[in-house]
Amino acid sequence: MRLGQVGNSTYDLVVWACTPAGFAAALGAKAAGAARVLVVEPTDNVGGMAAAGGIGLRDCEQNEIRTNNSTQYRWAMRNAAHYGVPEPVWQPDNWLGEQTFKAMLQEAGVNLRMLGTHDQNDSLIEGPGGVVVDRSGQSPRVKAIKLRRADGSIDWIFSNYFVDASYEGDLLAAAGVTTTYGRESSSTYSEGSYAGVTNGSQATFNPPISPFVHAGSPQVLPFVQSGPDPRD
Repeated sequence: MRLGQVGNSTYDLVVWACTPAGFAAALGAKAAGAARVLVVEPTDNVGGMAAAGGIGLRDCEQNEIRTNNSTQYRWAMRNAAHYGVPEPVWQPDNWLGEQTFKAMLQEAGVNLRMLGTHDQNDSLIEGPGGVVVDRSGQSPRVKAIKLRRADGSIDWIFSNYFVDASYEGDLLAAAGVTTTYGRESSSTYSEGSYAGVTNGSQATFNPPISPFVHAGSPQVLPFVQSGPDPRD
């Protein structure tokens, strides 16, 4: 098989996991002119946490919502149209959120392959054996992933480019890519002392809840661990 081939099909881009990031990557690639885009979802649901009414609203500050043609805004407005409301719906019923993701992928001409979570379905071969890395060039490149079918046979998926949009970084780990657990220090990219900290989030409690036993006490409540200030 040659690069970009799986069976009789060729792909310009393969996105691993249909999380909101994977969804945006696939639609962005199609909008940029990619002819063949495949999204491989390792579970039997698309949309990640957003489809289930999870973190959609938490990811968008109410005063900073992008009302342009971004994928997140279009997804939220498609949800809104179903409910007949004018404002974007970031946390729809789980069935609606997932159907909106699927409809937009189909309309864009993105191929979707769902592997499922059960033993009888296809799955990525875990570890380095699940990816084929070309190390002949200046930088190593993933050129294929390998799926194990229910009957034990191997399905090779080749592509010119791969995007790992999974929450766990499945392909990154298999390919040996260096990653950071949690988040990097704010000094790594000169982000300033408040990197990753926002004020006025939808998740902010009002009135605030103190982790201390009482005001002015250095003793924290049971099961609360003290640690460094995240703004540092």
